[in-house]
Amino acid sequence: MAEGIVAPTGEKFVIGSDHAGYELKEKIKQYLVEKKNMVQDLSDELRKPVDWGPVAERVCKTVVGEQGTYGILICGTGLAMSMAANKMRGARAVVLYDKYAAECARRHNNANVLVFGGRTMDFEDACRYLEAFFSGDFEGGKYARRNEYLEAIEGRECRRADLAG
Repeated sequence: MAEGIVAPTGEKFVIGSDHAGYELKEKIKQYLVEKKNMVQDLSDELRKPVDWGPVAERVCKTVVGEQGTYGILICGTGLAMSMAANKMRGARAVVLYDKYAAECARRHNNANVLVFGGRTMDFEDACRYLEAFFSGDFEGGKYARRNEYLEAIEGRECRRADLAG
């Protein structure tokens, strides 16, 4: 590991995948447990075809409802899981595709759901991105203001949906 890059330790994670992300999910889960993290798997047990929406919903409901919990979602590319996750109010899901993006996801975006592609990245890269994410803290300041704007959008859209429903 590079200087300043550390494996997450003592964190709480909820993890889920569809069938395309199953193998990578199992490896990441084992890695996190070996690093002394708490990990709860909210995906289906079998490697049969599974829709990604319900898995993303379960993971994000837990993340939003339990402060200090991070979510990890894995599908074939990471794209579908990130789209589904970001429909949940309070979820800030990002696809981690390189170390710089992972660092910014934490420091600038205060992400709470990390998404990977089981068919687009290997286990070693996923671990490097996790380590890069946990190498820093949310910086606040102008980034907090930007995140607050996203929360305002969520609030307006939820009110519109309530009025339309």
